[in-house]
Amino acid sequence: MKAGVIGVALTDAILLIFAYFVQQDLEWRSGYASSHGYSVSTSYSLLTRVFTMSRPGTSLSSPLTLDWIQVVVALLIIVNVTYFVGWMLGSRGARSKSNAGPAG
Repeated sequence: MKAGVIGVALTDAILLIFAYFVQQDLEWRSGYASSHGYSVSTSYSLLTRVFTMSRPGTSLSSPLTLDWIQVVVALLIIVNVTYFVGWMLGSRGARSKSNAGPAG
């Protein structure tokens, strides 16, 4: 049981660190574009995003890209729900075995 908790906590920590670096990259891109006089906007859709920079006379849009923050959040949910369901099924089985009473 402790190994499972440690594994999930380690996985969560790695995913959260990854999310932090993704967020820093997005902020860096926005800051860089702003420093060159562009107005920055981002459009989000399910697991995708489009980064748009515009200033008078110019508008630049990135191609449709994977939104890594949404991917990380989805992975966090999947990992934690899987662990919780496994823990519930495992603890339920342990309770039913302990309540079985003496054989015979």
